[in-house]
Amino acid sequence: MRILWFTNTPSLASGYLKNDEVGGGWISSLEKAVLEYTTLELAVSFFTDTYVESFKSNNVCYYPVCNVSKQKIGRKLNRLFNIIYLEKDLQLLIKVIRQFKPDIIHIHGTEQHYGLIQKHIKHIPIIISVQGNLTVYSEKYFSGISKKVFIRHISLYNFLTRQNPVFKYSNMKKRAKNEQEILRITKNVAGRTNWDKCITKVLSPKGNYHVVNEIMRPAFYGKTWDKKREGKLILMTTTSDSAYKGFEVILKTAIILKQSGLPFEWRVAGLNPDTKNVKIAEKWLKIKSDNISINFLGILDSDKLVDNLLQSDIYIQVSHIENSPNSVCEAMLLGMPVIASAVGGTASLIEDGKNGILYQDGESYSLAGIIIKLYEDNNLCQSIAKSAYEVSHERHDPQKVVKELTDAYAVLAGQA
Repeated sequence: MRILWFTNTPSLASGYLKNDEVGGGWISSLEKAVLEYTTLELAVSFFTDTYVESFKSNNVCYYPVCNVSKQKIGRKLNRLFNIIYLEKDLQLLIKVIRQFKPDIIHIHGTEQHYGLIQKHIKHIPIIISVQGNLTVYSEKYFSGISKKVFIRHISLYNFLTRQNPVFKYSNMKKRAKNEQEILRITKNVAGRTNWDKCITKVLSPKGNYHVVNEIMRPAFYGKTWDKKREGKLILMTTTSDSAYKGFEVILKTAIILKQSGLPFEWRVAGLNPDTKNVKIAEKWLKIKSDNISINFLGILDSDKLVDNLLQSDIYIQVSHIENSPNSVCEAMLLGMPVIASAVGGTASLIEDGKNGILYQDGESYSLAGIIIKLYEDNNLCQSIAKSAYEVSHERHDPQKVVKELTDAYAVLAGQA
């Protein structure tokens, strides 16, 4: 069976392209597993900002698609005019389909415009994996800090260049409309949480829902958390520079912990002290991160991230909306005690009190209280960590996930 993937990253082609992949590690992990456990003929297509000839590596055909809008001048024009995609992009994708002649097309994510090929391709079964959901994310974008606060703290330069959270929100709203059009015409959806299944019933009423979990990056399968607490409590969060990711919750909670006298260090991967949302949250709350024991680690590769997680006592998720946050899945795979905001699909990952602890979104006092509780109750920490390890290794088992995927492909093949 010939399968064509459209992805947001080059997946395993990153090395060939000398591209340091940031994010999307589950795609390359899935590709590795498909190559190991199946005999599928696989092709992977993705957008690039330079022209690269199609090539074959490890029996996979790769089709880089040069997208003018990803080039430097194209990105500036897109920001200026808030352009989401060009119709000629779709024609380039259709050209790839005609070259490879797949039996099934698998589109990873609704964030890009890949799904619009469904308006032109009628004779090949197509399935779309739900990653996040821009429609819902945009509704929760300013959950922690209001839009007015962001506007008040945007510099003139960032306003004119549209490099600010308010423009990102406007762009997300526009892409959300694009996403709605894609899902409206989608006949097959792959998801993994009760949250994305419920959304699919509304946004993709014609869509058949297939359960396909994710495979995490290899580094998270080989090691196990067994840290013995010594001295101060080390907290860990992996996040990014988006308003809905909830960095202000970290600041508020750290203030409360500091006032309580708890000795701690809160490590934050994915951000640095000069990140825009960090600066805005600090100005809003009139507090400096380094005064409340917050340590920014910047963007880490998987090995360095694993090292920091293994050195930490508790992993904490503070986002205002997520589907199945990979950061939570990765911490659970290591067998860490996890605290997470009860948003989106997170409740499908964590059974409260058994393999993790959920708290009400944005409630910094309850979050601080849970942290103190786990600090005082090492037996509870160890219990939820052990359960997290067991449930996550079953959920993200590569062979199991590949079977879920091939089962979905088999159903689609019957539609051809």
